[in-house]
Amino acid sequence: MSRSVAFVTGASRGIGRASALALARAGFDVAITARTVREGEGRVETPYSDGSAAAPVAVTGSLETTAAEIEAEGAQALSVEMGMLGLAHCASKGAFHRIAPILQAEHAKDGIRAINLDPGFTQTETMTALGLPTLGAATPDVTGAVVAWLATHPEEAQWDGRTVDTHALCAELELVAGWPPPGS
Repeated sequence: MSRSVAFVTGASRGIGRASALALARAGFDVAITARTVREGEGRVETPYSDGSAAAPVAVTGSLETTAAEIEAEGAQALSVEMGMLGLAHCASKGAFHRIAPILQAEHAKDGIRAINLDPGFTQTETMTALGLPTLGAATPDVTGAVVAWLATHPEEAQWDGRTVDTHALCAELELVAGWPPPGS
């Protein structure tokens, strides 16, 4: 029996990690990429209000850790280190919004689905490392659950080529317990 394969960028932490793990739980083998390969290598600069920078702050998460978590779910993981600038990742994020509808129209017959995701305000490991307030942010699992749901429900073609508000769809489908928080 062959398994479907998903490709997830930025998978060392945050939404990318949550999406990769949700896909593994849903039965996908997962190819992952990120700039942080080993635990302890992740850093973020803390800007001061005067524009200067403090010493870098450690941020948890790595390709190695995510790959181990994927394999613990019974799936195969393929880790691909991304270049330091992550140019392809940044360019693809900006461009994909424009090309998803075209990809969907041209490659739906090939079994490829192209869907834009708007993850909204999400609390990530970087925000936690910087001590930023959550202010009602979603956890990365909210978007991860939507990614896995969309990947495993090809009959839901109304999302193909469109932009999906992951907070709203997660709430509508009740994919993550406790989302949205009471009173929101």
